[in-house]
Amino acid sequence: MKYIKTLDGLRAIAVLLVIISHWVSKSHWLNYLPNGAIGVTIFFVLSGYLISSILFSYKDKIDADKGGVWSAIKVFYIRRSLRIFPIYYLFVLFLFFYGYTLIQDQLAYFLAYSSNILFFKRNELGGTVSHLWSLSVEEQYYLLWPILVLTVNRRFTWLLIVVFILTGLSFQIIFVKEGTFFGLLPFAAFDAFGFGALLAFVQRYHEDRISTFSKVINFVSLVILTWLIITQIYSLELLIPAKVVMSVFSLFVLFHLVVPSKNAISFFYQKMFTNDQLVFCGKISYGIYLYHTLIPGFSDNYYYKIIGHSSFLSHDFFFFVFNIMILLMVSSLSWFIVEKPFNSLKSKYNFQ
Repeated sequence: MKYIKTLDGLRAIAVLLVIISHWVSKSHWLNYLPNGAIGVTIFFVLSGYLISSILFSYKDKIDADKGGVWSAIKVFYIRRSLRIFPIYYLFVLFLFFYGYTLIQDQLAYFLAYSSNILFFKRNELGGTVSHLWSLSVEEQYYLLWPILVLTVNRRFTWLLIVVFILTGLSFQIIFVKEGTFFGLLPFAAFDAFGFGALLAFVQRYHEDRISTFSKVINFVSLVILTWLIITQIYSLELLIPAKVVMSVFSLFVLFHLVVPSKNAISFFYQKMFTNDQLVFCGKISYGIYLYHTLIPGFSDNYYYKIIGHSSFLSHDFFFFVFNIMILLMVSSLSWFIVEKPFNSLKSKYNFQ
């Protein structure tokens, strides 16, 4: 795919929301919204869009007799593996040898990208490695979606996308209740992946309907926003699953980033999400997401040894900034030393 700079800006915002969710007290005003869930949902919708865009390009080449289905699937998995496996397994093995009990006792789940299944069975998250559930969901999506897209007749692709969205919606309505862990299963994210795929589908095969698609997204988002405000004012039940709401708004933002227009919304997004510092943070966001739960615990003792007994610098804000600096440094090293070299190998595996 052609590189879209604004998407790295979106990744940076998404990972920042996750960090705030995990590093800042739940009672703090910054966590009035479910920042972690919003950030993860943005990543899911973005993955649905990017992965589907790639697969649709493969599908077109297959339909034009420029390659076979299984060759396309092989190339897809090799390229995905080069992107996501190296630092994930380094992270898991580091914790294993460091002596993290859950990793040592349940290593197979983490090696198989199925920590979400483990947490679901335990009815409990895993502390420092709790965030790995979302990476497991993405990997499980990667195992299913490419095979479906590349083997189903293109005429039925739209139906496949609709089924995914409705499956996610239905699963959340039926199973994802407060206090349950069904939200960790991949079915609960199908709507997010499906919305991203829907945008990729319309953009590639129905470009003449982009304007109509834009109006629908804007209208639905406005209706949901209005209903959210009403429910807050009058303490009413939302009725719509919260994650579906997040998926719709994520799609709204994503649309205005990948289909820029001359309206004020797109102009604002283009300016905001192309900030160079934000874009760089988005580029290294995988490492930021992976390592962010480790940093506060490791840096705690060192920080207070450095500042001594200063009551001013002991404020949570300065500790947060210190941890951000350490996290960016570690993630940058990870990008340049591990991720970027492996990422460059993807150029050797293209589906022609």
